[in-house]
Amino acid sequence: MARGKKKPPTAPEPTGTVEWLLGTCSVHVQHLMDKGGKRGYRSLFTSDESRKEFKKELYDISKLGITLRPWKARVFQLFEFEWTRREPKVMKRFSQEYLHGRAVNWTTADQEPGLPDQNNGDERGNRTYKDEATDWNRLSLRAWYREHMEWMRKHPFTNQLFLTKAEHIKEDQWRSVQQLLRDTFIFDVTATRELEITYSPFHPPEKATCVFLLSKESYKAIASKHGGERSTIEEHAKPILQNKELLYTGDMDRITSLDDFHKSSKGACMLYSIVRTGAATSCACTCIDYQMKETCDCSLAWDVKHGRIQIPEEKDIKVIGEETKRGGRRKARKGGALTFDQPRFSIPPKAPAATAPPPHPFG
Repeated sequence: MARGKKKPPTAPEPTGTVEWLLGTCSVHVQHLMDKGGKRGYRSLFTSDESRKEFKKELYDISKLGITLRPWKARVFQLFEFEWTRREPKVMKRFSQEYLHGRAVNWTTADQEPGLPDQNNGDERGNRTYKDEATDWNRLSLRAWYREHMEWMRKHPFTNQLFLTKAEHIKEDQWRSVQQLLRDTFIFDVTATRELEITYSPFHPPEKATCVFLLSKESYKAIASKHGGERSTIEEHAKPILQNKELLYTGDMDRITSLDDFHKSSKGACMLYSIVRTGAATSCACTCIDYQMKETCDCSLAWDVKHGRIQIPEEKDIKVIGEETKRGGRRKARKGGALTFDQPRFSIPPKAPAATAPPPHPFG
């Protein structure tokens, strides 16, 4: 290759061929756009407006999602092409640092659902440790070791698990799910397909039952502009669901801009039937919430609708009403959900015939 000729963005490792990936915190990558000095990018931008738009684009790309991992190199390529024209100084450096080489794994396409694309939890854990163990004091090795061992005795990590069981789902999410099922046709206007899905960087793709449905934002846009009748929703949903499906079945070359990609990926969600053993729901989802937290309104509502999960009586809005309790937001709970075991995925087995739930595509 001739000197000075730009290499294409680094393609992700084929799924199932690696046991670990060297990740880069997406939040740190985005925050570099705000920083000055030699390490930051702020002084390289032609305007603050352009810098903010660039940072927003980084956020959108960072939430790509594991099922769209095959698109990662193409998305990086489109991003590089568009912004090289607009901010050449920025992209000359950014491409070398975060689109090529080792520091390219800063998206949710590089993680299994529920695992972070950033180290905010670690940063928070570091602060919690200093609050509780050392009280932010600089200690001698002997004094630190004594305080450290005392703190470890009170905080064993051997039994930490993902906080994604149904009993951990918060009241506001239960309320949101019930309102979606009652007030929208999101879970009635769907398209079901059998597709080969990338569900982990560490396992090869597998065949899965996939259900395409409108995102909440798309549904609201259609209902507010055209009306909320089911026939109207079905009419306007069809091309949106088809565009989402084509991301998994169509030619990548048909997407020629980041705008086209985002419209196709954000317009609809896809539920798929491969989940981590012990996950809260029987299906996973491509939405940002699920990729980050391993729970979302879509997957929970789908299981409620098809009888896989029962709404707890104390969370049922028919019983407790719909008013949100007064009071400010609760403070964030210290620490986070941890696990030292690599998540294992499985396709949920069919329910016994005698106790089979209502028809369910993921049965």
